[in-house]
Amino acid sequence: MPHRELYISGRRSSIKADLKIPDNPHNVGILMSHGGIVNRNSLSRSTLSLAEYFSRRLNAYVLTPDLLGETVFDRDTIEYSDGVDLLNTCINYLADEMGVDRILGFGHSMGCTILADAANYNPKMLAISTYGGPLSFERYWKLLKPLGKILRRLDGHLSEISLRKLLWAFDDETLSYYHNVMTKKKEYGANNYNFDYPYHYMMGFFRSFVNYTRELERWSKPSLVLYGKKDSFVRFSRFLFPDGYKDNNVAVKHIDNGCHVTPCREEPLEILKMEPVIPFFQQIIDNY
Repeated sequence: MPHRELYISGRRSSIKADLKIPDNPHNVGILMSHGGIVNRNSLSRSTLSLAEYFSRRLNAYVLTPDLLGETVFDRDTIEYSDGVDLLNTCINYLADEMGVDRILGFGHSMGCTILADAANYNPKMLAISTYGGPLSFERYWKLLKPLGKILRRLDGHLSEISLRKLLWAFDDETLSYYHNVMTKKKEYGANNYNFDYPYHYMMGFFRSFVNYTRELERWSKPSLVLYGKKDSFVRFSRFLFPDGYKDNNVAVKHIDNGCHVTPCREEPLEILKMEPVIPFFQQIIDNY
């Protein structure tokens, strides 16, 4: 399976991306949106990766851009909307440059929220699946209000927000794999990992995260939300959205022995934990 690194010209950026090219293309494209801190190589590498798995199983082009890292923006200060615009550029690239008319999306962690916003702006996206993305019911907004007030008071005083202090929120397996594998193996691209996010980027993410559920419902297209049962980062969301939960276009499934890092793993048995995405995507492909 050919693996290609390329740059895509965006409206305000030069986007570094990985592209998996299937041996027998079936006019299907998948856009992958990685989480915070890590880069595109967490989901797509020249070695075994989730991107390769999706490409082989679905005979699909799989495009995985860097949200930060090797992607270069035309100005120093970037905002959350730039991440959404970047993914929209990649959706259009799959449609216009690769000639794909069935486009699906997969998001991990912070990338789930950005993907959901991009899908709302681009009718070419038919369905999305997410893993490890925090969700919040609107009625729990009061629990998040104090954090929102604190962040707003910092406006003008902070230029960046570091995610380094959030590592405590992740499960032990995720931290072990991150420190012992992802930061040491060259193919994971750790030289481009990013802990420090522009303040306004994180504020935009915070506002979008609060509305994430409503964004998926407003989109009205099929959405499969996955959580790992051992993922401590989404413990609260997993409680709010139990295994088998379904409401309109949103379905939820919990993955046995899934940790936050599971989509980033390279071992075949770990990659197979993401198997529920395959029949979900295949049904969309067959029905289109």
